[in-house]
Amino acid sequence: AKALADDLDLPLEFVDSSFAQLIGDIEQARCDVAMFAVSITPERLRRLRFSDSYMASDVYAIALRNQQRVRCWEDIDQPQTIIAVARGTWHEQWLPQAMPSAQMRVLDTPSAREQELRSGRIDVFLTTYPFAVNLVREARWAQLIAPSRAVHVTSTGYATHFGRPRWAVRINRFVADIKRDGRLRAAATDHGLEAVIQP
Repeated sequence: AKALADDLDLPLEFVDSSFAQLIGDIEQARCDVAMFAVSITPERLRRLRFSDSYMASDVYAIALRNQQRVRCWEDIDQPQTIIAVARGTWHEQWLPQAMPSAQMRVLDTPSAREQELRSGRIDVFLTTYPFAVNLVREARWAQLIAPSRAVHVTSTGYATHFGRPRWAVRINRFVADIKRDGRLRAAATDHGLEAVIQP
């Protein structure tokens, strides 16, 4: 976001949003672009324009490090397992089909998932690689559980208003620029995300 503002020579303002509020925030012009690892899904493509993808991630689970019941991916889809997802994410539609035996809880914010996990009211929550890697790096209580094989890889892009095609072109040019000049790779390296960036 800072690199984009620098390229445009404009001040940068961050707006609080969420996956549940994403489409409304863009359609109501509360923000010009969503840059928080927004997965490109058919539902979102009906309402938003996306840049070319800059990253792709599978689904990952976060559990408490000190628990013993859910130690690997195959432990998750069990009748006694309670899985949390954030409202408005693609996990909300995907989980009931992918893990029909487990129980799902839909929470309003990503931070609510962490609170419910640490309180013991859920067993795991689902997220993407960037969030998972950052959380495990910063939180001693968090354990990352990766799928044993690819289960649902989604691409991410920067999302903009459908009615602003020239702006979408400019955002896409920014994506091409940061891929070409190395800024994307440098940012990914700084945050341990080299494995998921797309050339």
